Amino acid sequence: MIETIKPVINVPQGVKVINTIYYPYMVYHIKVIIRRALGKPASLQGFVVVDLARALVLLADSFPDTLTVKVPVNLIIPERISEEKAVNLAKKKMVYVAMRKFKIMLPPKVEIVKCKKVYKQFWLIELNNKKYVIDSLTGESEEIEWGA
Repeated sequence: MIETIKPVINVPQGVKVINTIYYPYMVYHIKVIIRRALGKPASLQGFVVVDLARALVLLADSFPDTLTVKVPVNLIIPERISEEKAVNLAKKKMVYVAMRKFKIMLPPKVEIVKCKKVYKQFWLIELNNKKYVIDSLTGESEEIEWGA
């Protein structure tokens, strides 16, 4: 069982879905506490998404809504980085964001408030004898060459 991000779009009517693939991400809610020489500490919170296949790190607005689904392992894109490395990348990103907002003299304290592994769905479809992959969140599609 995996947690998938709830699709924003539906598969278009009359389209043949060949398969669904799942792309892995870690989503973190992180709090950075900036210690100051004088006065109260300042803090900053944010959401960071780490792409577990390409090691890309992005900021997000919130935690995504998810659905729990049972998926065969062969439909999940393999992870290329460990969850430990993903945590380090996420913390580093939030410290960078904090450094752009505050003048930091002492090393900040970084806390992970919440984290969750989620998967983004992509549909492989056939339309007019061509094969496409469709992003379930944006609806973007791209034609693909796929085995004969």
